[in-house]
Parts: sequence; structure tokens; C-alpha cells
Amino acid sequence: KYFGHVREGDDPPPVTTSEPVHTAERRIIAKEDANPMVMISWQSPAVAEADYPVMELLLEILAGGRSSRLYERLVKEEKVAANIGGGVGLPGSKYPNLAGLFITVAADEDPYRAEQIVYEEIDRLLTEGATAEELEKVKTSYLASEIRQLREPSRLALQLAISDQMLGDWARGFAMLDRIEQVSL
Repeated sequence: KYFGHVREGDDPPPVTTSEPVHTAERRIIAKEDANPMVMISWQSPAVAEADYPVMELLLEILAGGRSSRLYERLVKEEKVAANIGGGVGLPGSKYPNLAGLFITVAADEDPYRAEQIVYEEIDRLLTEGATAEELEKVKTSYLASEIRQLREPSRLALQLAISDQMLGDWARGFAMLDRIEQVSL
């Protein structure tokens, strides 16, 4: 009745969003009255890309909990940091984006020393690779966490909706568990 005279237009073009290619380091230093933080990020594949599970597991090896390489070195051994964390798909993972590490530097410690240690551990991971035990541990932890979350109906519904939106099919979210399991040394 009200819109019958409005003619139907063409469908809008699909969204093509991607992180621009980085050609150089971008560094920001902000001074605040708080413990320093070091945040390091680099380009990351989209969740549907083949390399995404590898990136997910690499970040788990580096920063996934109290037994991760960076926690062991920065917090327990060197006592340069109070806490560490990391994530893939910052701020989202539907499109190619960023992966990052976040280090809360301990009081009276040098953030540049924390950054140096992070790069040492990244270089060590790249040259020596992960051990079979590390890879198995992060896979098991990842899979257990994902499956545990699906026990709650609200989390299951959220996961199905996210999979439908991010991967184009609600069932493909379950395939991520297989993709994680297939990552090898």
C-alpha cells in the first residue's frame, strides 16, 4: 500500500573488507600514569582461510595461559611482566585482520626489555618450531574449551550464529574443530 510505487533496486555489491598490506613497522608510544603495556600485532588470515588454525595455535603456544612460552619467560623467569595475553582476529576474524600479543609490564620494569624477550621467543619458535608436546597441549586445550562452551544452550546458539555469519554456514563452525586437529608440525 505505502511502498508499491517504489521500484526495486539492484542488490548492493558484496562487502570486500581487508586489512591493508603493511609495508613497514608502525609504532605508537603513549605515556600514561600506569604500568606500561606492550602490544605487538601482525597480519592474520581470515577465519575461513587455510592458515587460520595455524595462527590460532601459534598464539596459544606463545601466549595461551600460564604454561605458554611467553608467560613462562616474561612472568615466571625474567619477572619483566605481570601478565600476557594474545588473540587472533583483532578486532574480528571474518576478514583478514590482525593477530596480537599484549604484555602488561611489571612495575619498575623496562617495556623495551619485555618487547625484546617477545621477539626472542618468536624467533625461537620460528627457528626451532614447536615441540610435539606443545602442539598436542594447545590442541587439546583449544578443543576442550570450545566443546565445554557448547554445553550451555546460549553458547551453542551463539556459536551457531557466529559460524553462520562468519563462515557462511552454521555447520562449518564444527569443521573448525577438525581443522585445528589437523594442524601438524
